[in-house]
Amino acid sequence: MKRTAIALFHIGLMVFFVRISFGKTLPDSSASLNPAAEDRTNTPDLFEMSLEELMNVEISTASLTETTKRKMPMTMTVITRQQILQSGARSLIELLEIYVPNFQWVFTGTKPRHMGLRGILGKDDKYLLLVNGRQMNEKTDFGVYSERDLPMLRDIQRIEVIRGPGSALYGAGALSMVINLIIDDPKTFQGTEASFRSGIIEEYYSAELKWGRMFSEDEGLLVYAGGSLYPGAEPSKSPLRYLCGPGAHKEGGPSGWWGTPNQPGYQLGVDEYYHNPDFMKNYNEAYRGRPRMKLHTHYTLGDLNVWARFTQGGEYVDQCEFRPLEGGWPQRDIAYGVGYAQGTLTAEYKQEVSDAFSVLYRFSYDLTQFESTPWGFSREVVYREDEYNGRIMANWNLNENHKAAFGGEWSHEEFGLDPIGEDRTLNYIMGNRREMPRWGTDMRSLVGEYQWTVNSWLTAFFSARMDDHTFVEQMFSPRGTLIFTPSPEDTIKLMLGRASRTDVAENMKRSDMAGKNNSDYETLDAFEIRYERQHSRNLWLAAGYFIHDQDLVSYSSSLGGTGLVANLKSYGAEGEILYKPSDRLEFSASQTYTQLDDVSLFKGITSIEETAAYSGRGNNFANWANHETKLRLLWHFNERCTLSSSAIFYWGWPGGKDYARLFAWSPARFDQKNGLESFEPSYFWNMGLEYKYSANTTLRLDAYNILGWFDKDLGKRKFGFTNDFPGMYRIQPAALGFQVIHTF
Repeated sequence: MKRTAIALFHIGLMVFFVRISFGKTLPDSSASLNPAAEDRTNTPDLFEMSLEELMNVEISTASLTETTKRKMPMTMTVITRQQILQSGARSLIELLEIYVPNFQWVFTGTKPRHMGLRGILGKDDKYLLLVNGRQMNEKTDFGVYSERDLPMLRDIQRIEVIRGPGSALYGAGALSMVINLIIDDPKTFQGTEASFRSGIIEEYYSAELKWGRMFSEDEGLLVYAGGSLYPGAEPSKSPLRYLCGPGAHKEGGPSGWWGTPNQPGYQLGVDEYYHNPDFMKNYNEAYRGRPRMKLHTHYTLGDLNVWARFTQGGEYVDQCEFRPLEGGWPQRDIAYGVGYAQGTLTAEYKQEVSDAFSVLYRFSYDLTQFESTPWGFSREVVYREDEYNGRIMANWNLNENHKAAFGGEWSHEEFGLDPIGEDRTLNYIMGNRREMPRWGTDMRSLVGEYQWTVNSWLTAFFSARMDDHTFVEQMFSPRGTLIFTPSPEDTIKLMLGRASRTDVAENMKRSDMAGKNNSDYETLDAFEIRYERQHSRNLWLAAGYFIHDQDLVSYSSSLGGTGLVANLKSYGAEGEILYKPSDRLEFSASQTYTQLDDVSLFKGITSIEETAAYSGRGNNFANWANHETKLRLLWHFNERCTLSSSAIFYWGWPGGKDYARLFAWSPARFDQKNGLESFEPSYFWNMGLEYKYSANTTLRLDAYNILGWFDKDLGKRKFGFTNDFPGMYRIQPAALGFQVIHTF
């Protein structure tokens, strides 16, 4: 009852906030802040569009049939090229955290950072990353890893983020969100652009070069190249702190890794990092010192588009490890890290059969190579996977009121292939430490969508997808949306659907080798209601409420592997505002609240990593901040100078406290020794100054995590999914960055 009251309070506050603005309509003298608006640099006409025209800007990710921003059947955040620059973001992760409401990320002690939305966090195969609509997820073990860490962002025209399940359109894995990077092509960029970025404290150097040209009305070519060296921030500027959970020792304590609170040398509380300096690395340091790289080329000829893309990156991952003691845990001689290289070639052809009927054909090949240094290994582990993907999608506009899209998709994955250019290789099935054989899987899919404009104020969308995988029984992902437009300003959406997620490929292969016919797959049933109002060209507001019912697939010691472990029920509320009182000032904000409502462990399961609620401790997600606030400000001093600022507030992790107490030997001593610092609020404040030196040259100076210059602990970033050290966190360093962009 208490949690329901809190949720209703949030919704009521949002509705009140919306209603108080209705009494006064602002003048139409300035441009609309409708989030559908495209990059003003590339499409300046949008800046002068009327309210009605802006509401009918077309987007590409949220539906298969042609629709508008106002009538898209999913909740979406659009980030334009200009907004990317104004954010000062040094990576895709940082960019999404700034702009996407209810988006969060945490460190982990065994994997790269985990990203999530609306409380859905874990392995990064619970969401999809697309480039120009083509899925880029790694399938063997992790999910999304490429693209996320690269500081080179000038090739991106815009980013469309579906907030919520998207399996009905994009298939298994689109549980929490879909991130679609829409890259420049010869039609969206002509000319030559060079840019350079560097940072101090968090040290990096990156350069980008982009060239595009249309040879005729229908033929053009774009070429892009970017690279960076990323030494990162020294540990003194970005200390790692931890709670020594079950009893890890400092030097001088008793022999052995595990101890008890009564033994000398037992450290309970938060200490400065105590890592072996031989493998303690800088914050965000590039894996093995390799340059982070991005190459892209796009050729267009009429209705044919061919593009190729290569990315390379990686970073070191913090683990709480100690100097070896006599008779204790053995010392490793290398630091834990992960690296990747991914190459993609895609060809698309759109056949215009008639004015009302068209067919899109796409064929794509993708090679992903992943390298890591897992726990217990003294050398790098390298594996490679190849994917062949084909897709045919037909669009049929029957008449003004009826539109349909239908088609099929096929993907073939090859695993256990010999890595390219690496001699320190070990193909293996994770967990079994067995050599990985060469093997393959197939995914066959049917997908369709029907859009029905019932009348002037009601539009209905019905979409569904059927996925058939080699190791998983058929997955059905339906979705329905009703959109009410009772006035030119108001939009109400009711959304109901199911999303699905298969386990990672190595787990499915291991289950198959053990004789299990079909691997378990995860499902999420979601309901969402959302209200949006374009009050004027100056003011846009939105509020929403969602409910999730999730059957979770995760690792369990009870199962000796992965499988269905629990049912999680959660809900949340979100509010957004975009306001432009004048041509010179813009302001946007979001407030979100996410709450675990109930958890039920399946038969035979004794524990899960997502929450401590199963033990009777609280009722919150262990790795999610319930309350989150995001603020952004843009102030144009004059035609040349612009100040931008963003602030992110995480108001604490009560579920993290419950989880840490669950794994502490003595909860009372845990509290006394300040073991809860990791779960106190965190604040991140960035500011940037952009100066147009000339018509062709732009200079930018950014300050990151400004509050860290006054109090380091305000910029702490917690670790999730770690039982041994549940209070572990790392300080994100206060830093400076400089950027110059020149067009020729």
